[in-house]
Amino acid sequence: MRLREEIKEKTGLESIGFEIIGDIAIVEFPKSHEIRGDIKERIAEIIRKYNPNVNVVVEKVEDVSGTYRVANHVLIKMWDRKELLEKLPKEFRSLSWEETLHVEYGVRCLLNINKTYFSSKLGFERKRIAEQVKEGEKILLLFAGTGIFGLVIAKKKNVRIDAVEINPYSCEYADRNLKINKLTDKIIIYCQDVKGFINQRDTLNYDRILMPAPKDAPAYLEKVVEKAKPNTIIHYYFFENISNIGEKSIKERFSHLPVKVSCYRKVGSIGTKTYRVVVDLIKV
Repeated sequence: MRLREEIKEKTGLESIGFEIIGDIAIVEFPKSHEIRGDIKERIAEIIRKYNPNVNVVVEKVEDVSGTYRVANHVLIKMWDRKELLEKLPKEFRSLSWEETLHVEYGVRCLLNINKTYFSSKLGFERKRIAEQVKEGEKILLLFAGTGIFGLVIAKKKNVRIDAVEINPYSCEYADRNLKINKLTDKIIIYCQDVKGFINQRDTLNYDRILMPAPKDAPAYLEKVVEKAKPNTIIHYYFFENISNIGEKSIKERFSHLPVKVSCYRKVGSIGTKTYRVVVDLIKV
């Protein structure tokens, strides 16, 4: 029996959101009615049955919001985490239930689900971009979070990355992640707002610019394009209704800018008809 089928059979619940980050399973229950604590614990046990590496199950009670782009979660159930902690250097082994170690394509990423933004659903995107990067590139990573996009790239290629993030907690975890992955010589973290970073520079002299924050990136795209050098590749993420996701609509969206659309793809839905979309642009 599959996980969702067993949850439905034993609790009657059908539409629950579900994501695993590290050893934490994040559950989002329907807001239409109250769910008892014992039901939530039963669901936690079912999740662990199908995912034995899960040691913590939490409920998402507030969606991502605010300047720091963070959500809010509460603990449902926690099991022993000895095996996870043994994967960490000794100085990083005192994790709270909010913290975890997410492993992706050979990269270890520490994070706090209540203080930093992270999405496991962008794992393929991180791999896709890392495979495009050429040796020796100079890269700008805006809205860097805990650094995962940069970490995956720098693990695979000899590059120089400037990573910009306003959330001081994310900057702290990003700094730890550089040390854990031994990448301090490839990535520099600028703990400041994106607007300030861009405005302080006459040009953005990079080969590639990443903007993986679909809610915030649209406010900065024009300025990024204006300051980017010719042939800069820009990976731009935004939210869009399904009716506007097509070759003609996408090209029209960027027709006022000096860019060429290289490719675009949906990278996950956030509702019935709304998707996170990435467009690879080339400055002309």
